[in-house]
Amino acid sequence: MKESLLTAALCLMACVSGATAAPYTVTGLGFLPGGSYSAANGLNDAGQVVGHSSSSGGGRAFLWDAASGLQDLGTLPGGTFSAAHDINDAGQIVGQSEATEGLRAFLWEAETGMRDLGVLTGGSASAAAGVNDAGHVVGSSTIADEDHAFIWSPAEGMQALSPLVSGTASEAFSINNSGQAVGYGPTENGVRALRWQNTATPQDLGALSGEDVSYARDINATGQIVGNSSSQSDRRAVVWDAEGGLQDLGALPGSTLSYAYGINASGQIVGNSRTVDGQRAVLWEEGVGLQDLNDLIDPNGGWTLTNAVAINSSGQIVGTGVFQNGASQAVFLSPTQP
Repeated sequence: MKESLLTAALCLMACVSGATAAPYTVTGLGFLPGGSYSAANGLNDAGQVVGHSSSSGGGRAFLWDAASGLQDLGTLPGGTFSAAHDINDAGQIVGQSEATEGLRAFLWEAETGMRDLGVLTGGSASAAAGVNDAGHVVGSSTIADEDHAFIWSPAEGMQALSPLVSGTASEAFSINNSGQAVGYGPTENGVRALRWQNTATPQDLGALSGEDVSYARDINATGQIVGNSSSQSDRRAVVWDAEGGLQDLGALPGSTLSYAYGINASGQIVGNSRTVDGQRAVLWEEGVGLQDLNDLIDPNGGWTLTNAVAINSSGQIVGTGVFQNGASQAVFLSPTQP
């Protein structure tokens, strides 16, 4: 009996020591002082994360890195609210802040702090959504209660991005280092995902069906674009590229709802999909397909990942999760293998 018990113990030790680690580790980013909610919105290749958190002073934009933790980026003069939406590899951050004049797009830099990017001519508000490594910013500015996509550069300031047709609102969400921006706007076929090359007339990226509304949310260095195509009953994550055109990325089992928010240079895509248990963060990879990120982390870690919004060239991912049924907070996922 003693021998069999010893053999069993040695087997258990071997099994544990040889166990394969989960593909990703999860770090909860917590909240700013006095806060109870946070969300990550952007990530650069250095692993720096931006987003927003509730705090004792109101909702605030934050910057996080592993060395310094959460940093409150403050607001523009006169404001009590801000949110950061993207960060480039130079550490420049863009988002939206309340200011004395109203809601304004901002550019934050470590040396100078938060800068008001202004509004389009006749505009009353603005928000910045994406920034490339040259410091070119895209977003939208509100004119007469309607949003209009813009591009901002240090040399040219804020300029409107041309629509295909006049009419309903447009927004730009992301810009790559080649100056290609993506978002949505009106077309002859309805609201569609658009790609702009600087301020030239944009390209209609189409939709899964002729009656769908589509939106583009991110573009990578090779020009691959992700977003969604939606009907009254369906919302599907999609990817566009020059070779394959428009591709439906599917949804988790039992669901028809999915959304793609971010894509890296390798073509890895992150977003979310609805399941019977609620919304879940997902990862899509060529040759693998759509995966629930909750299946790629330690099942005993206490986390439920509800959304993924950005992925960098190292495969690091940011989004939102819940720890042991607590408050929703920003999360940082890191691959366990290089």
